[in-house]
Amino acid sequence: MLRLSTTGGLLELANCLDEGVSVNLTLHLGSRAVRGKAAMLFPMCATQGYLQPFRFTDMRDEDRFALQTEIRELLRQTRLLATGRRTFGLIRPRLLPKSL
Repeated sequence: MLRLSTTGGLLELANCLDEGVSVNLTLHLGSRAVRGKAAMLFPMCATQGYLQPFRFTDMRDEDRFALQTEIRELLRQTRLLATGRRTFGLIRPRLLPKSL
């Protein structure tokens, strides 16, 4: 999985699937699996294999909510890393002024 959103994503595959093929996807996010149906979009050749975009066509509400929650958390972590507040999942200690 190279990209993921609530509407679809981008897979890296050894062999491409035909455009329009319907698939069942299972995504392992954190401690749970999210399942949904997706339609494959037009594949693109990559250096090795193919890049295959897809769009979700059917997903249970609880799976969609879990996907949204996971994406929101990943974006939050990315913003924290960009500001230098977190490193490798650990909070970076801040230096405090010396007290007398």
